[in-house]
Amino acid sequence: MAVELKSSAAFAKALEESGFGEDGIRTTTLMNQRNTKYSIFALPPFLLFLVFTTLSILPWYTALPLAAAGFFAMHHVVTRVILNAETYTDSVAKSPYFASIITGSVFWVGEVWLVRLIPNTPGHALAHLAFAISFVLCSYNFFRAVTLDPGTCPKPASESELRTIIEELASEGRLNGQTFCISCMARKPLRSKHCRICNKCTARFDHHCPWVWNCVGVNNHRQFIIFVASLVAGICWFDYLSLAYFSQLPRIPLINPKDEAMCLAYPTYCAISSTTDASFVFAVASWATLQLLWTILLLAGQLFQVMRQMTTFEVSNLGRFGFMGGCERDGSIRKGAESV
Repeated sequence: MAVELKSSAAFAKALEESGFGEDGIRTTTLMNQRNTKYSIFALPPFLLFLVFTTLSILPWYTALPLAAAGFFAMHHVVTRVILNAETYTDSVAKSPYFASIITGSVFWVGEVWLVRLIPNTPGHALAHLAFAISFVLCSYNFFRAVTLDPGTCPKPASESELRTIIEELASEGRLNGQTFCISCMARKPLRSKHCRICNKCTARFDHHCPWVWNCVGVNNHRQFIIFVASLVAGICWFDYLSLAYFSQLPRIPLINPKDEAMCLAYPTYCAISSTTDASFVFAVASWATLQLLWTILLLAGQLFQVMRQMTTFEVSNLGRFGFMGGCERDGSIRKGAESV
């Protein structure tokens, strides 16, 4: 039937999300659900250590391809081996994979700060204090954003309660997708949405964030914004302290003037690459700075939406919902928009 309706791709996707293969047989994973989560959560921090170590002991033209190969190998192991998924993108959002990458990154940034930056940059006490505050706020609010219930809409406790809700909404002429979820079989408040990844309705749904392994809703939106803001601030302070650390490294004299061509940014690059510790700091700082690019955009978008008193989901569907003043194709205001 899916072939006749030309919906084979959607049908295969639905089977994949439900845990079935294209033959209708339930797919199995390498381990049980608990051990699968533990394995996925433990893999990225360990691989990040291998990548940073590789970048610190090998020349850049050898280390960069090996680091890229390491990330691909990690993604392959998580998706195709541990999760037993058909593609490299399916089922990843349901796992703690991306949250583990954040955890590993925060851990190694904290390790570098404690072991290498604090002893070698004693003249930047205020910067260290600012980074410490950002680090604590980032870690705490990341943990809260992951563990807090985002605002799950309650489901009817019995069939009689469900029947009462349906009859009440039907008598008021409001039995539709905006007020009732056919997946949860429960009443939906305005601004809520059913998340197909978490398989539940979330009040004031903003978006499902794989980086916190949770939906962002009414109960954890504040923690999510503080986490992103403190993450951006923490990376900026970490980069400042890293530059201060690099600036006090001893300059390596050149024995052969031709050696200068091997330094991409002489003399700083030569000083950094002269010791394993400095190279490790440079690798971690480069990785943290890379995350700064998308976190700034995410923070700016979230703050802009907060000022407009809207969520990400509402902004992306601005003209679709009647309670937001959406319009029909003929330009008339949808029914219900004027009364809200």
